[in-house]
Amino acid sequence: MKKLFYGLLIVAVALFGLTFSYKNDQTIEIAYYFGIQFQVELLLLLTFSIGLFGGYITMVFNAFTLRRKLFQANRQIRALQRETSD
Repeated sequence: MKKLFYGLLIVAVALFGLTFSYKNDQTIEIAYYFGIQFQVELLLLLTFSIGLFGGYITMVFNAFTLRRKLFQANRQIRALQRETSD
């Protein structure tokens, strides 16, 4: 149920960002160092997408780290149980 809620929340926020950037489709000129310039029409959507991707990568990394710690803790528990049962 929790995964469904989070999935719907992500879809709703993504839909909001998409429709917001569609309604505000002005061309924006970005100037950077060394004379680099480019024009972007959907800067808000691009920024939102980068943030969403960064958050997802962080979440996956956290989940991987926690699973590894859980696996190590379970291994220690099994080793302690073997020691106490002998």
